[in-house]
Amino acid sequence: MEQNNSQELHEEQNTIERMNQTMEELRKYEKKNYRLNRFRALCSALALLLCLGIAAYLYINGNTLMKKADEITTTVSDTGAHVKQVAEDLEKVEFEELGKSLQEIADISKDTVQQANNAAGGLNKIVETADAALENLSNLKIDALNEGITELNTVLGNIKTFFEKLPF
Repeated sequence: MEQNNSQELHEEQNTIERMNQTMEELRKYEKKNYRLNRFRALCSALALLLCLGIAAYLYINGNTLMKKADEITTTVSDTGAHVKQVAEDLEKVEFEELGKSLQEIADISKDTVQQANNAAGGLNKIVETADAALENLSNLKIDALNEGITELNTVLGNIKTFFEKLPF
């Protein structure tokens, strides 16, 4: 009977010890999970800030593009007015003057095309920048970062031990 009670007591102690070990492992896991969640929250906040920055950049450059488009529209409108004036002047002007007016129209048209090309180039740069930012965001390797942190912790522990052993 006493041996049976002793055996039950021993089994209960083993069970309690296993439960304590399990609880300790759970605490360690919870600490790791807590740190990981904090890191994820930080990364999420950084990603949000990055997205807001990109949105602000696109908004600012979008306004610039709209202003350039307005300038182009005004230039095109001015070109139309010049064409009308030239048509009216054809009846009055000699051919030399006609050649000069046509050269002015060609120059204005060339500037308009150049402004349109510049505006399109600016828009392409904005799209490329946004694509590069999103690609960098998607290439972020959390596991490698965690591994690096663990290795850094080990190295710092070794350095601490080294300095603790120094006599001064």
